[in-house]
Amino acid sequence: MERIILHCDLNNFYASVECLDKPEYRDKPLVVSGDEKQRKGVVVAKNGPAKALGIKTGDTVFQARRKCPELIALRPDFPKYHRYSQAVRAVYERHTDRIEAFSLDECWLDVSMECRNFEQGRVLADLLRAEIRGELGLTISVGVSFTKVFAKLGSDMKKPDATTVISRENFKEKVWPLPVGALLYVGPATQERLHSGGIQTIGDLARQSPSFLSSLLGKAGQTLWMSANGLDGGEPMKSAPASRSMGAMLTLPEDLTRMDQARPVIYALSDRVAGQLRKEHLCARGVQLTVKSNEFHNFDRQKQLPSPSQLSGDLAGAAMELLKGKDLWLRPIRLLGVRAIELQDEGAPRQLSLFEDEAERSRRQALTGALDALREKYGPGIIRRGVLMEHKEER
Repeated sequence: MERIILHCDLNNFYASVECLDKPEYRDKPLVVSGDEKQRKGVVVAKNGPAKALGIKTGDTVFQARRKCPELIALRPDFPKYHRYSQAVRAVYERHTDRIEAFSLDECWLDVSMECRNFEQGRVLADLLRAEIRGELGLTISVGVSFTKVFAKLGSDMKKPDATTVISRENFKEKVWPLPVGALLYVGPATQERLHSGGIQTIGDLARQSPSFLSSLLGKAGQTLWMSANGLDGGEPMKSAPASRSMGAMLTLPEDLTRMDQARPVIYALSDRVAGQLRKEHLCARGVQLTVKSNEFHNFDRQKQLPSPSQLSGDLAGAAMELLKGKDLWLRPIRLLGVRAIELQDEGAPRQLSLFEDEAERSRRQALTGALDALREKYGPGIIRRGVLMEHKEER
């Protein structure tokens, strides 16, 4: 059976959401950016009028304002974007339960059971576009293909609000002429090394020997060769169901390149999320880690917890395990996020673990309750983790 994979990419997502919430800005140049007074003042999304003036994602707001002095710059509102993302996902779930998030605004859908061929995949993609446009006022571009990498390439080919099909019959014609930097996971550094080996296009990459690519890039060379030849389509689609979640993100004042730099950030974010969970009397059955590189590549990784928890140490421990993935450190890290997923009421029945000291867990739960009471009475800064204090002193 042929795999039919859709990659759905919300167009100019953050800016589009802001224009929905503030219709008076819809026809004016608008960007979503970080703080203009700090390093975080970088454009992360722009609307159509801003794009027409040459404003690009990754521009500083200073650069953008030189192109358009009347530019409207808004700070990101991630809780709002998450609500819209969940609403879009609810539309996807009407059609398949095999959904894998790539970022807040991008998802892969495995519709192999629903569509027998690429034409049916195209029809479903057009239906999704119409439903999301009509119900939510947002637009998506959809790539339809037999691998996740080619489906993502397809969604990038026509924007906004378009469907592109890349099949086994046409992928050499559509994909191979593209610059090698268009391929998923080929960032500027990898692109430079490929260029040094005479590889300019995805077709050049596909026609090289795997051994030569391994000599240039190590194990990544073999992976990219398979992607360029459409041979990476056998990986199972992750299909975690959508559920209530809550999280926290931080754009960092300096890029991170080592685990020890990330540790205090992970613990600070986990403390914040765990506090939200306890305030709302919820527990998480899993943790999601979000990483954005300094080249704006987004990664989401998820991990189940041994048992439902609302303790920051449990959330942070899981997030740190996820952060050990070598692919997350191929580029310096600009943003980190920790999200508690698959939430349930704190009073819900819980399966006891054979590998966890329940007495120790109860002690930590009681200690956490005492700390919450202190923070409620004297303020959040009355007591802090040692790892955060050490980090502050080092700086």
